[in-house]
Amino acid sequence: HRDYRPRDVVQIHHYPDRLEIQNPGGLAGGITSDNILRHQPKRRNPLLAEALMRLGYVEQAGVGVDKMYQLLLRHGKEPPEYLSYPDSVCLTIRNPQFDVDFVRLVARKQEEMQTFSLDMLIVLAQLKREGESERERIATALQLPADRILRILTMMEEANLIERFGRGKDSLYALSESSRAALGLRRRATGGANLGALQAALSRATHTLPPIPEEDPSSAYNPSDYGAKPYSKGVIDLPLSPLPTAKRKTQKIPQKIPQAAPALPKVSTPPLTLPTVLLAPRSKAEQQTIILNLAERPQGVCNADVRHALDLNSALASRLLRGMCQLGWLRKEGASPRATRYYWLEGTH
Repeated sequence: HRDYRPRDVVQIHHYPDRLEIQNPGGLAGGITSDNILRHQPKRRNPLLAEALMRLGYVEQAGVGVDKMYQLLLRHGKEPPEYLSYPDSVCLTIRNPQFDVDFVRLVARKQEEMQTFSLDMLIVLAQLKREGESERERIATALQLPADRILRILTMMEEANLIERFGRGKDSLYALSESSRAALGLRRRATGGANLGALQAALSRATHTLPPIPEEDPSSAYNPSDYGAKPYSKGVIDLPLSPLPTAKRKTQKIPQKIPQAAPALPKVSTPPLTLPTVLLAPRSKAEQQTIILNLAERPQGVCNADVRHALDLNSALASRLLRGMCQLGWLRKEGASPRATRYYWLEGTH
């Protein structure tokens, strides 16, 4: 694909770990190193290309780059690297160690999936090299806009090739546990960012109240006027005596409340008695800590366990479990809702 107008020669450099080919002349019009995989093929010399096709030296015009990607990635190699200058182009083909497990995984998936494409191969190879990647980085490797790769990533998730952690633009993608097992890799541990978030959440597990701003003592609400003790360490200690009557409450209403507010009706039913201890609502960090402790058991934790332990409904319990899976703290197993259980991922705390 050289430019025949300059008199320079094609240079081939063979190193122990890579092969470099330098051609005179830049890339054909509109093609760059960032879009060469997607750009429409450009023939620098159409007559020469047609002659080579008729002689059988080339199979088909415009498939060389795709074929090079396929052959390299299928054999566990890295994708080709293009470095373009105004007057020359350098192509580098690296030669890392042969990855037998990756070759077997790709061969098996190509037999199982009729939709296994070059795009999936590129994503699989990148996640194998980097461990995890953001959507923008994957889009760069595919040379596509970020909003056009969601379909590819969704298909790979459904095929259990990759997993997604997080939501929206902050999502991280990594190889699934089955793919990691096929490649002989260790189970995925929580990344540094997620681990830091967990540690920060655990440090906030003890519920504390914000400081109360100073107010005018004459107009401030005093809990002792109603027989309640001050709030301390997340516990409200109420007296065993009956609730004060409506008349007493009306007399103690702070002056800040408008006088036009209707007075409370008198209580005609027998007085109510409250328990001595009323626990404060648990924070989200405390709820996550309890769920992680339950998930460490051999049988893991299910939605019903979370409902009973935290006194939540089914929807809130599912939301908590789903969020912890997206953070990489829990591993989900099971297809139906009743059979689904969640297990603690080693390395989260």
